[in-house]
Amino acid sequence: MGHTNKRLNYIDVAKGILILTVIISHAPTELAQYMYWFHMPAFFFISGLLYKNNFDFKTQFTKFFLPYMAFSFVDILLCFLTSPETLSLSNFISYFSKHLYSGKATGGVFWFIPVLFFTKLIFDFLKKNFNNFFIILIGVISYLMAHRYSINNIPEHIVDITLDNYKLWDFDVIFMSLPYYIIGYYAKPIISFVESKITLFLSILGVLIFTYLNWEMEFYYYLNMKFSYYKEPVLDLVVPLLFIILILSLSYRITLWGKYKNLSYIGKNSLVIMYLHNPIGSFFVQRYFVGPVSFLIIGLTSSLIINKYLIDKSDLLKFITKGISPSKKSSREVQLSSLKY
Repeated sequence: MGHTNKRLNYIDVAKGILILTVIISHAPTELAQYMYWFHMPAFFFISGLLYKNNFDFKTQFTKFFLPYMAFSFVDILLCFLTSPETLSLSNFISYFSKHLYSGKATGGVFWFIPVLFFTKLIFDFLKKNFNNFFIILIGVISYLMAHRYSINNIPEHIVDITLDNYKLWDFDVIFMSLPYYIIGYYAKPIISFVESKITLFLSILGVLIFTYLNWEMEFYYYLNMKFSYYKEPVLDLVVPLLFIILILSLSYRITLWGKYKNLSYIGKNSLVIMYLHNPIGSFFVQRYFVGPVSFLIIGLTSSLIINKYLIDKSDLLKFITKGISPSKKSSREVQLSSLKY
């Protein structure tokens, strides 16, 4: 296995770990707040890390929004299966309208898709038209604007967020996602430092110390990208990056141990899992009152079964649910070509 293949593998593993934390964050558990600290910033960081200078609007739009629409219908269907008494044309129109509006109006992580798409689009425009200094400056300004907006407009408790805080496709979150994406891109030449044992040790130590402070010392920290909640300009940079370094470093070690194929497979199919785990898990929670571990197992395994034995068996379903055309390069091939650093 070449050095580039190893790097792609541990990034797949990292995505696998991250999507597991996304599932946990939607389970009935108090651990959710700790997952919010890093998992969504990490996905934007990794996307920036994998950026390749060949962004094609039509191809990317299809890849992002065709699955978005397909899984929106699946999500609505599962909502009606969970609560059959709510089945009506007016409710279908209401649910579908919320999916079109997306962002804070839609349950789960549907908000992530339009935010990631437009983050990539904006970064691609910047990369093709401006120098590195200007792009980094834009990232800094965007980060500060995101915090100014959150501090001035988002309530101290997300339960107090109202319709006035809802923005089409969560466009306000792009001010925060763009800096994470930019950091990921410019980390590419130095990302090999996560392969060091000392990096793993220090990142574990840092994560344990900060988690202990938050858990035992009543040093409360909260970050939630979907709800535009980021009110600590220093910690909102330090904490996600600390966890990202830990996850990448741990993922690299896992690939060295050779026990990574399952996590790698999960990572490669993280978007399908992202779409399916929450409505399926919620169905079982409402009917059988499952706990967080059961939610994780059910949400993950059911998504993987549907992916492996239904979606991946049909080119049409792969196109509809993953935006993958049989005539196009696989996303893995594209990632391989982008990781030659």
